[in-house]
Amino acid sequence: MNKYSKSWEEGLSAENEFLDNPAVTLVSKSNRGQDINEHWDFLVWVEGLGRLKVDIKGRKRNRRGDSDYMPEQWIELKNVHGRAGWAIPNEVTNRAIAFQSSDEWIICFPEHLVNLCNSNEGYERRTRKGRKDVIVKAPIADIKRIAELVLPIAEPV
Repeated sequence: MNKYSKSWEEGLSAENEFLDNPAVTLVSKSNRGQDINEHWDFLVWVEGLGRLKVDIKGRKRNRRGDSDYMPEQWIELKNVHGRAGWAIPNEVTNRAIAFQSSDEWIICFPEHLVNLCNSNEGYERRTRKGRKDVIVKAPIADIKRIAELVLPIAEPV
């Protein structure tokens, strides 16, 4: 078992929980290239928003070994190779990011996330040693304020 196994399993669990939401209907799953290059996991129909290509983000911890979840989410502006991260708008239309919180799914459009990151000077931009990424830690409460839609989770996690 490598150090990423638990994170990967939690990511799959978050995806399944999102797809189990009664307001969400799965249309299709992205292929590997779409997931990596276009930054979406599933094509879905969401009540209130219609057809979306959604990138699902599970709850986060400060460090992999932590037991508690953070009240923030990491937002990726540049990936580890220095290319546009998943929060950056791209050529894919109707693409959204679905953030998992303890009791809700918060659905946002990338352009609103970038505006949020750029308009808040208090958000620290980080780059990890030996990588070219740029990530920002934003409070879930702030992300919720720019959401297009918030869906309740049937059973809080």
